[in-house]
Amino acid sequence: MWRPWFDALGARYRFYRYESRGCGQSDRGATEASLDALVADLEAVVDAAKLERFALLGTSQGGRSLNRERRPSPRAGEAHVLLGAFARGPMRRGPTAEAKAGLEAAIKIIEVGWGQDNPAYHQLFTSLMFPGAKAPRQLLALLERRNRSRARTLVLPSQYLEIVIEKV
Repeated sequence: MWRPWFDALGARYRFYRYESRGCGQSDRGATEASLDALVADLEAVVDAAKLERFALLGTSQGGRSLNRERRPSPRAGEAHVLLGAFARGPMRRGPTAEAKAGLEAAIKIIEVGWGQDNPAYHQLFTSLMFPGAKAPRQLLALLERRNRSRARTLVLPSQYLEIVIEKV
């Protein structure tokens, strides 16, 4: 999904990408994903790479790590780019009763279906997450299961739904 952006940035700049806790190649059992923990992870990457000045790109939920009140490093600040990010999760946008019920149903589907070898669950979840995707849904579903642990997946919706960033 983000590959074209990463390739374009990597062709022109030194580009560091790290995966959020419990996702991709990171510690698959990690479930702690508070803002403090995510900022600490970003600081660890900055320190390990010995970066003095840098710009930050926050994609999707990664945008919340760019909250100005919790800027990860005084060295950061050349630029902040938010791509597909948001300041308020769906439950913080004043959802209608119907929208709230739909979000709660989607969470229940994740709780019951994640990790099962049942294409109906994968199809539904993938369709919700990537409604306009051109890749085959089976491929996206497989990538989701490989890139995120069940433990992390069960914690993620509550964090996503309740995100609030006052200043960016």
